[in-house]
Amino acid sequence: MIVLAVAMLSQIFALANEPVKISGKVLRPDGKPADFASVTLVAEQPLGVGETIFLETLCDDKGQFQLQIPRPSDLPAFVVAYKKGFGVGWAEVSLKSHSVCTVKLNRPAVLAGTVKPSFGRKVISIKGLRPIGLFDEPSTPLRFRSVAPEFLQTQTSDEGRFVFSDLPEGCVAVVEFNEPPCQFEVPVTEGLEIELPPTSVIKGQVLKRSDKKPLPNIEIVFLPVNLEPKITVRPLSVRTVTDDNGQFRAAVPVGSGNGWFGFLLKATVTKERDGSSPRSPERSRFYRQVRR
Repeated sequence: MIVLAVAMLSQIFALANEPVKISGKVLRPDGKPADFASVTLVAEQPLGVGETIFLETLCDDKGQFQLQIPRPSDLPAFVVAYKKGFGVGWAEVSLKSHSVCTVKLNRPAVLAGTVKPSFGRKVISIKGLRPIGLFDEPSTPLRFRSVAPEFLQTQTSDEGRFVFSDLPEGCVAVVEFNEPPCQFEVPVTEGLEIELPPTSVIKGQVLKRSDKKPLPNIEIVFLPVNLEPKITVRPLSVRTVTDDNGQFRAAVPVGSGNGWFGFLLKATVTKERDGSSPRSPERSRFYRQVRR
């Protein structure tokens, strides 16, 4: 009995550490194979912190692909497919065991507009796509927390113009700006005018409570607190680290013409002075609401 139990546990352990294959095919809207389409596997923690899986490959001439991860995972995952001239398609997959999926590309639509005020060239990413009922088939909303495939990224021109050419029609897109760090939800259409919120520079110093000495290497996170429910822009958290004098400085979005929002400031010890991890990280945090 003991030998049998040990054998079963060994088999379970071996299966839990075996590579997992994700394979399938990509189809065009007419059902034909999408030869040499780009395929990306993205798996992230729901809160965007922790392990992330990001793999890329190309389909063969028959629209077939295969990816592999080193071991099973419980992370929610999507296979996202792209081919120029077609709308992006995606499918939700499980990484707990070998998976096979079919990703169907969609009819293309253009998302284009102008960012105001224009601050020159800024990185813009599509961090989510939500169908609004115009697809031939129902589709699960697509959402990225920390990463996005290259084909869902672009830059504004010097005049603030941006264009995404191959998004699926009938969708609402979550558009993320890197500076100032914020998100908008907009329909996939042309002629948009997006007003970015103004920013404010917040600076300060972190001191040790006991002797008032400066604390270096403290991670400062500005967590947004939306104070106006009617605001259409969603600010994103801003991170920085204190210098050798315990000082920090960060530019954060502070609101728009429709209202203002604040930030909850969190400081966390990332490393002790000797480079080791903090012994009591929970005691090394403080919160302060900032509203400018």
